[in-house]
Amino acid sequence: AADELPLEIRGAQVLLVEDNELNQMVAMELLLDAGFAVDVAENGQIAIDRIERRHYDAVLMDMQMPVMDGETATRALRSNPRHAQLPIIAMTANAMEADRQRCFAAGMNDHVAKPIEPAALWAALSRRIRPRAGLGAAAAARAGVPSGRTGEDAALQPLARKPDLPPPAVALPTVAGLDTSLGLQRALGKPGLYVELLRRFAEGQAPVLAELQQALAANNLGVAERLAHTLRSVAANIGAPAVSERAQALEHALRFRHGNEAIVHVLAELRAALVPLLAGLQAWLVESVVVAEPAPFVPDPGGELAVEAAAQAVRRLRHLLEQDDPAATEFFQHNGKTLGAALGDVFKTVEMHTLNFDFELALEAM
Repeated sequence: AADELPLEIRGAQVLLVEDNELNQMVAMELLLDAGFAVDVAENGQIAIDRIERRHYDAVLMDMQMPVMDGETATRALRSNPRHAQLPIIAMTANAMEADRQRCFAAGMNDHVAKPIEPAALWAALSRRIRPRAGLGAAAAARAGVPSGRTGEDAALQPLARKPDLPPPAVALPTVAGLDTSLGLQRALGKPGLYVELLRRFAEGQAPVLAELQQALAANNLGVAERLAHTLRSVAANIGAPAVSERAQALEHALRFRHGNEAIVHVLAELRAALVPLLAGLQAWLVESVVVAEPAPFVPDPGGELAVEAAAQAVRRLRHLLEQDDPAATEFFQHNGKTLGAALGDVFKTVEMHTLNFDFELALEAM
């Protein structure tokens, strides 16, 4: 449990370096609930840029990412004496000893396996974060912030439903190959978060088989291996062990160049497990939309949930704009109705500037 964390490291600033949105959500929910302040970088290059601009108490570094992977980013950081002592903790679905040794050889200090087990993450952070002035529950209390949240946290809420909101009025799916009990456990026991993870898995992994075929046809085995690696990780997060295991087998076959015949066989097994899972989830999503569609038009008592959702969306948008993060445009598009209610007369101006990537002008309008 998060209460096993030493009080003196609560409020520490953590940089989460992870390219997959679904994995980001789970890790952010864990970290924010435990009282850490969190920034996210989608690849190693963005991570280096952010580390050059601000102080972090620890970095959680995924190993396989596009643009720049975690190993390359760590070696680049260690080449700068300023970052020689920065705690860097590897996150990888590959638990083999050779992979762990690669992490340490690159200059990483610790290793956490994915899917992330909270106890293992807390142990690694407790080992590596050095207490400093301004951290801890007492510092949060002095700032007038409830224990477990720092002022920075308020601007960095994950896009998932807040844990104190009621669960969604959507029944969890019954789909072959999906263990919803395991998935709900991976989602920290939060039905709202789990529903969002399932939705993003269904959307994000829908094209993966076509993408794998395209990469293999072009003999781009590195891209194919990364696709299989991501699928393995996110399938484990939602509680789909059969898909995760077959994606792992494909990743292994690609990494160790088992030959076309073996790769085709493993890919066929993966397809047989993944296609029914995606079809079941997509059918469930269609039914869920039909059932849930009237809900937004029924006000909650006092409108408190709607007000909180609007305030949270504005905080999140402001943070993305301040960080000059291109994700601001996608966030705006996905949360237009909520932001419209919150921004009122300036909504159209903020929308225009955000979608044109004029983030400074959007901030001024807000």
